[in-house]
Amino acid sequence: MLGSTQPAVAEHDVPVVRRRTGGGAVLVRPRELLWVDVLLPAGDPLWEDDVGRSFHWLGQAWVDALGALGVNASWHDGPMVCTPWCRQICFAGIGSGEVTVEGRKVVGL
Repeated sequence: MLGSTQPAVAEHDVPVVRRRTGGGAVLVRPRELLWVDVLLPAGDPLWEDDVGRSFHWLGQAWVDALGALGVNASWHDGPMVCTPWCRQICFAGIGSGEVTVEGRKVVGL
């Protein structure tokens, strides 16, 4: 799945679709990835006008859910952490509210 700003690519026996949000590509395989769309109306108490802060509550919700399963996770509270690959591959960077376990991104927002 390509991010909203990525150029089209030739398919290599992999169907290619584009999502309306996000920047980097995500490989989506059946039964290997959980994809969730979260919609929050502007009047909701969790609503934030600041895009960076808007993911904090959702990151915390994922940390709490993983913690209930015995997984020690944390959510990123800061600016984007970008590697040389983060513009091409979603999970190569860590954005605000995204969740990591032992330094590896496990929930992208």
